[in-house]
Amino acid sequence: MAKHFDDWQVKRDLSQGGQAWTYLVTKAEGNADELFVLKRLIRKTDWSRIKRFQQEIDMGMRLDHPNILKVVAHNIDHEHPYLVTEYCAGGSLADLTILDYTDAERLKLFLSMSRGVGHAHSRGVIHRDLKPANIFLLADLKTPVVGDFGLCLLSGQEERLTEVNEAVGARWYMAPELEDGLNVDVNSSADVYSLGKILYWMFAGKIFSRERHRIPQYDLTNVRKDSTIHLIYDLLDGMIVTEPTDRRFRNGDEVSEAVENMIRRAEMNAHHIDISVPQVCSYCGIGFYQKIVDESPETNRTGEYPELARFGLRGLQRSSWLIFACDYCGNIQLFRRDYAKDKNIWRENKRT
Repeated sequence: MAKHFDDWQVKRDLSQGGQAWTYLVTKAEGNADELFVLKRLIRKTDWSRIKRFQQEIDMGMRLDHPNILKVVAHNIDHEHPYLVTEYCAGGSLADLTILDYTDAERLKLFLSMSRGVGHAHSRGVIHRDLKPANIFLLADLKTPVVGDFGLCLLSGQEERLTEVNEAVGARWYMAPELEDGLNVDVNSSADVYSLGKILYWMFAGKIFSRERHRIPQYDLTNVRKDSTIHLIYDLLDGMIVTEPTDRRFRNGDEVSEAVENMIRRAEMNAHHIDISVPQVCSYCGIGFYQKIVDESPETNRTGEYPELARFGLRGLQRSSWLIFACDYCGNIQLFRRDYAKDKNIWRENKRT
């Protein structure tokens, strides 16, 4: 094994694979305590692999974001072509005992990686191989960086480095449109699907094929009854979607915006707007709200809800009232459906 590559001194092996080997290195004339990772190809005869390696280098040089792995040096003409990146002492996301993290910590990790993917999308780069093993962490174990752009695709790229009928990406995380390679018109929403799978894994500690997060066996809302998990499922419903249509977020920036909004709601203990979701009383924190009046203009009949009279609301035939009472302390929550931005916002069992 070579002990150095140009100005880079090998400290120790990190991993060996079928295509490339990686080493922990330092710069020969630099700070001996500043560590980097050197990735080098085993063989220089595979044209497609050389092209992918060149593309990985190009993407690392093109993208500049705190949550994207930084390429600091490269030499494609070396006997063993190599690239040098920053060293992520925290390992990969796949190495974390992710279930030990709090909801807030996991969501902030996910937001950061979504921002990194969003930056790539804004530069026309589609990763196509997002999975926990390709998300790396700095030493603080709080800062994720997206790496391994060897299978990425540039929007509008004419020359493909993979066959059109070649499946691209990790089996459990790839979007359906990448599974058989027949969809030539791949866009950034393919990465959104993969992000959704990563988010599910971060909260479940397991993964599944295709779109099964709402199947009882995998549905986390059957295990947890708090509002936060239902808010997370709203995100999943916008990402783990079979077809790359309007129902799936279009890119990482849209995901980031939705996650920011979700985090804000979770931090303020906001309720999930769905009658079927158990709602803890915001006053006593012990009881749960029970529906005592649910009256819409379409079904309003005088006297149907005697409770309305107790609130001085009887006879308001054109109004749409929704009233909850805590089953422990009696705290009351009143809503006017007809004032809501979306008249269907209070429908029950909002599931895909």
